[in-house]
Amino acid sequence: MVFQKWEDLREDDLLEQITKAKEQGLQAKKKEPRAKFASYEVDRDLVVLELTNGCLFCFPSSLVEGLEGATLSDINSIWLSSSGDSIHWDNLNISLSVPNLLLGSFGTSAWMSEIGRKGGKTTSITKAKSSRENGKKGGRPRKKIS
Repeated sequence: MVFQKWEDLREDDLLEQITKAKEQGLQAKKKEPRAKFASYEVDRDLVVLELTNGCLFCFPSSLVEGLEGATLSDINSIWLSSSGDSIHWDNLNISLSVPNLLLGSFGTSAWMSEIGRKGGKTTSITKAKSSRENGKKGGRPRKKIS
Protein backbone atom coordinates (compact mmCIF):
# COMPACT_ATOMS: atom_id res chain seq x y z
CA MET A 1 0.00 0.00 0.00
CA VAL A 2 1.37 3.35 -1.05
CA PHE A 3 -0.34 6.55 0.00
CA GLN A 4 0.11 9.87 -1.73
CA LYS A 5 -0.93 11.89 1.29
CA TRP A 6 -0.86 11.23 5.00
CA GLU A 7 -4.54 12.13 5.21
CA ASP A 8 -5.38 9.18 2.92
CA LEU A 9 -4.06 6.68 5.47
CA ARG A 10 -6.84 5.08 7.47
CA GLU A 11 -6.34 3.54 10.92
CA ASP A 12 -7.18 0.06 9.56
CA ASP A 13 -4.50 0.44 6.89
CA LEU A 14 -1.97 1.55 9.47
CA LEU A 15 -2.74 -1.41 11.73
CA GLU A 16 -2.39 -3.76 8.73
CA GLN A 17 1.02 -2.29 7.89
CA ILE A 18 2.17 -2.61 11.50
CA THR A 19 1.10 -6.27 11.56
CA LYS A 20 2.99 -6.95 8.30
CA ALA A 21 6.09 -5.17 9.60
CA LYS A 22 6.07 -7.22 12.81
CA GLU A 23 5.77 -10.46 10.81
CA GLN A 24 8.64 -9.41 8.53
CA GLY A 25 10.71 -8.65 11.62
CA LEU A 26 10.04 -12.11 13.06
CA GLN A 27 10.98 -13.75 9.75
CA ALA A 28 14.19 -11.72 9.55
CA LYS A 29 15.06 -12.70 13.11
CA LYS A 30 14.77 -16.39 12.15
CA LYS A 31 16.84 -16.08 8.96
CA GLU A 32 19.41 -13.33 9.50
CA PRO A 33 22.42 -13.56 11.82
CA ARG A 34 21.96 -11.66 15.08
CA ALA A 35 24.32 -10.73 17.86
CA LYS A 36 23.59 -11.20 21.54
CA PHE A 37 26.69 -9.43 22.85
CA ALA A 38 29.08 -6.76 21.57
CA SER A 39 32.26 -5.48 23.18
CA TYR A 40 35.63 -3.93 22.46
CA GLU A 41 38.77 -5.86 23.40
CA VAL A 42 41.33 -3.15 24.17
CA ASP A 43 44.43 -5.37 24.36
CA ARG A 44 44.04 -6.62 20.80
CA ASP A 45 42.08 -3.66 19.38
CA LEU A 46 39.19 -5.93 18.38
CA VAL A 47 35.46 -5.36 18.18
CA VAL A 48 33.91 -8.67 19.29
CA LEU A 49 30.39 -9.88 18.49
CA GLU A 50 28.92 -13.01 20.00
CA LEU A 51 26.20 -14.29 17.70
CA THR A 52 23.01 -15.99 18.80
CA ASN A 53 24.20 -19.26 17.20
CA GLY A 54 27.25 -19.31 19.50
CA CYS A 55 29.79 -18.11 16.92
CA LEU A 56 32.20 -15.29 17.67
CA PHE A 57 33.03 -12.67 15.06
CA CYS A 58 35.74 -10.09 15.64
CA PHE A 59 37.55 -7.47 13.59
CA PRO A 60 40.08 -4.70 14.17
CA SER A 61 38.45 -1.35 14.92
CA SER A 62 40.66 0.26 12.25
CA LEU A 63 38.61 -1.49 9.54
CA VAL A 64 35.45 0.42 10.52
CA GLU A 65 34.78 3.69 8.76
CA GLY A 66 34.75 6.42 11.39
CA LEU A 67 36.62 4.49 14.09
CA GLU A 68 40.08 5.26 12.74
CA GLY A 69 41.57 7.80 15.11
CA ALA A 70 38.72 7.47 17.63
CA THR A 71 39.60 7.56 21.31
CA LEU A 72 39.54 4.44 23.47
CA SER A 73 36.57 5.86 25.35
CA ASP A 74 34.68 6.41 22.08
CA ILE A 75 35.34 2.90 20.78
CA ASN A 76 34.45 1.41 24.16
CA SER A 77 31.01 3.03 23.98
CA ILE A 78 29.78 0.31 21.59
CA TRP A 79 26.23 -0.92 22.10
CA LEU A 80 24.02 -3.52 20.47
CA SER A 81 20.46 -2.95 19.28
CA SER A 82 17.79 -4.88 21.18
CA SER A 83 17.09 -7.00 18.10
CA GLY A 84 20.79 -7.82 17.73
CA ASP A 85 20.82 -6.79 14.08
CA SER A 86 23.14 -3.79 14.44
CA ILE A 87 25.90 -2.24 16.53
CA HIS A 88 26.26 1.45 17.32
CA TRP A 89 28.60 4.15 18.55
CA ASP A 90 26.26 7.08 19.27
CA ASN A 91 28.98 9.60 20.10
CA LEU A 92 30.66 8.87 16.72
CA ASN A 93 27.38 8.65 14.78
CA ILE A 94 28.23 5.14 13.51
CA SER A 95 25.75 2.30 13.02
CA LEU A 96 26.59 -0.99 11.32
CA SER A 97 24.42 -3.92 10.29
CA VAL A 98 25.49 -7.28 11.75
CA PRO A 99 24.64 -9.19 8.54
CA ASN A 100 26.70 -6.70 6.50
CA LEU A 101 29.62 -6.98 8.92
CA LEU A 102 29.59 -10.74 8.48
CA LEU A 103 29.79 -10.15 4.72
CA GLY A 104 32.87 -8.00 5.29
CA SER A 105 31.30 -4.57 4.84
CA PHE A 106 32.81 -2.16 7.37
CA GLY A 107 31.57 1.12 5.90
CA THR A 108 30.41 2.80 2.72
CA SER A 109 31.38 1.46 -0.69
CA ALA A 110 33.92 4.30 -1.03
CA TRP A 111 35.48 3.26 2.29
CA MET A 112 35.63 -0.38 1.25
CA SER A 113 37.20 0.57 -2.10
CA GLU A 114 39.90 2.49 -0.27
CA ILE A 115 40.64 -0.51 1.97
CA GLY A 116 40.94 -2.65 -1.18
CA ARG A 117 43.18 -0.09 -2.86
CA LYS A 118 45.50 -0.03 0.13
CA GLY A 119 45.55 -3.83 0.24
CA GLY A 120 46.42 -3.94 -3.46
CA LYS A 121 49.48 -1.79 -2.81
CA THR A 122 50.81 -4.27 -0.26
CA THR A 123 53.99 -5.94 -1.42
CA SER A 124 55.37 -9.33 -0.49
CA ILE A 125 57.97 -11.75 -1.79
CA THR A 126 55.19 -14.03 -3.08
CA LYS A 127 53.41 -11.17 -4.86
CA ALA A 128 56.66 -10.00 -6.50
CA LYS A 129 57.47 -13.55 -7.64
CA SER A 130 53.99 -13.99 -9.10
CA SER A 131 54.28 -10.68 -10.92
CA ARG A 132 57.63 -11.73 -12.45
CA GLU A 133 56.16 -15.07 -13.57
CA ASN A 134 53.18 -13.34 -15.18
CA GLY A 135 55.58 -10.92 -16.89
CA LYS A 136 57.41 -13.87 -18.48
CA LYS A 137 54.07 -15.02 -19.88
CA GLY A 138 53.31 -11.66 -21.38
CA GLY A 139 51.64 -10.10 -18.34
CA ARG A 140 48.24 -10.58 -16.80
CA PRO A 141 45.94 -12.59 -19.08
CA ARG A 142 43.34 -10.43 -20.80
CA LYS A 143 39.73 -10.96 -19.89
CA LYS A 144 37.73 -12.66 -22.61
CA ILE A 145 34.80 -10.59 -23.82
CA SER A 146 31.77 -12.72 -24.56
